[in-house]
Amino acid sequence: MTYRANDHLEILKPFQRATVDYVFQRLFTDASPTRQFLVADEVGLGKTMVARGVIAKTIEQLTGKVDRIDVVYICSNQAIAEQNIKSLNVIGSATKPLNTRLTLLPLEIEQEGGIASRPINLISLTPGTTLDLKSSLGTAKERALIYEMLRKRLGIRHGGVQRIFRGGVTPENWPGWTDWMRSQSISKEISEKFNDAIGDDFIQRIRAASELARNKKSPDYPPDQRPASIIGELRRILARICVDALTPDLIILDEFQRFAELLHEHDESLAPEKAAAAELARALFSYSGPDGSSARLLLLSATPYRMLTLSSDDPEEGDHYSDFLRTMRFLFGDVDGEARVRELENELSQFRRALQAMPASKSAARIQRDRVHHILSQVIARTERVDSTADRNSLVRELKPPLTIETDDLREAKAVSQVAELVSAPGIVEYWKSSPYLLNFMRGYKLRERLQAVKLRPAKELRTAIRAAAPYFIDKAQVEDFAEIPLRNGRMRALADTAFQHGLDRALWIPPSRPSFGEPVPATKTLVFSDWSMVPDAIAALLSHEASRRMMSIGVQTGPPIGAQKGPPLKDGATVEERSLRCARRREGGARPETRAAQSILIPACGGISCGS
Repeated sequence: MTYRANDHLEILKPFQRATVDYVFQRLFTDASPTRQFLVADEVGLGKTMVARGVIAKTIEQLTGKVDRIDVVYICSNQAIAEQNIKSLNVIGSATKPLNTRLTLLPLEIEQEGGIASRPINLISLTPGTTLDLKSSLGTAKERALIYEMLRKRLGIRHGGVQRIFRGGVTPENWPGWTDWMRSQSISKEISEKFNDAIGDDFIQRIRAASELARNKKSPDYPPDQRPASIIGELRRILARICVDALTPDLIILDEFQRFAELLHEHDESLAPEKAAAAELARALFSYSGPDGSSARLLLLSATPYRMLTLSSDDPEEGDHYSDFLRTMRFLFGDVDGEARVRELENELSQFRRALQAMPASKSAARIQRDRVHHILSQVIARTERVDSTADRNSLVRELKPPLTIETDDLREAKAVSQVAELVSAPGIVEYWKSSPYLLNFMRGYKLRERLQAVKLRPAKELRTAIRAAAPYFIDKAQVEDFAEIPLRNGRMRALADTAFQHGLDRALWIPPSRPSFGEPVPATKTLVFSDWSMVPDAIAALLSHEASRRMMSIGVQTGPPIGAQKGPPLKDGATVEERSLRCARRREGGARPETRAAQSILIPACGGISCGS
């Protein structure tokens, strides 16, 4: 059999092809190859296509050298697997996605057209169903398979042993599972190895537990004879044997940061389930066959370790530098991972000192940068858009529109600042620079919290300040009537001008940059950065309302804003909202009008707009 990888490499872009060649070199042909390699290309640059190229070159390299080539693709869920497995198919025939658990491999391997009968297999697995054995009892199918492989050795068929293995299946339905399993073709090799791994003492444990289950309605099992304990241990033994039967040559972990805990060791006493799953994963990742073949591991992730963490962050959330070193330790491998990580830490420390001494240390910093790059490039490759565009701008253009400050902008700042000062809240100038209607959108901020704390008994000066600020919060009637809500903020006005230019407020989606017909529209996506958590709320609420208002002005019928629908009238003609307001006033003990006005400012009701209440 011959195989030509070039047929699949020709469709790759030049930067993808360069990555494929380098990854393959590091995994297979270098004098000192690595068994783990990470492709950390930026999102959208085609890591799946790179994996496709590596698969093709791996098959070409191994054809004729091993009895069977198994390529295993692991991703976080089956929906993604089914989508990507088509892109990874370079064998020209129907792929063989293993959509069940690893412990069910004995049923998959020997069936007609199964894994054992084909020279090349592309197999998809998911950690949740394949490597994570957190449910000790597993599935009915697993238990029926294990029972069938042990049936002759157990030598008993009474209700007690059936009770041990059937788990949550009713006594009436369990025979259907066992009869069906008896009719299946089960791998003799796996079955024999499984029985060899199960000692006679284990068989005696199962028999003793079966006698308890047979004779007592609510048996008091010893810890090692509990059905969950027995089945869980049997499943772990079978899974380990199935890893060897799979004979993986190339394993691809896609978006592995979603199940990164499988890559690292865990304390069995603190996290037994994670420890068992990680042990099984390591057995798969470090597979070595009797013919000298070994599994190579290709990891794909644009964000392979935790993003920047600060000293103020919750320590339980982890630390980005520790996570980075832990990832590097895994990539360098078990043999010299610790030594290589210590070397990397030392080089990074020297690089940091060289950067701190800039500009005098410019030459030394470049040398140190290259040393760090050399270490990392042994196990990592990354391509970014800035590298793949001719002018190195990542296809991103920074927009700095001219900003204006209007009189009402300053009036709102003055009014809200007076309120903040009276409740000893931090200054609001920086917030005011980013968003209007601060009293509506500042949820979770000190100003909001302190206003809430005094809302039942506000001081006279505070009530006066709140009345003065009344024009600078969003009124419910404005939302329900689709009235114009003035954008009293220079940045928000500039963003609205950018968002609504080229008629985008009337478009269902971003127009194509190269349309099949008609003139192109110079419109693109806009990415906004802000330090303040209230800004996304303000942008979404104000611009969505403005878009709806503009559609109303050209005759487009829209429904009422979310949350602004009126309730059905009650017996006295009042709506639910009006009746609720009356009840609230009675609970307040007939609060004075100015107090109620203060409360309406503090907890505004503004329909579809996010108010932070």
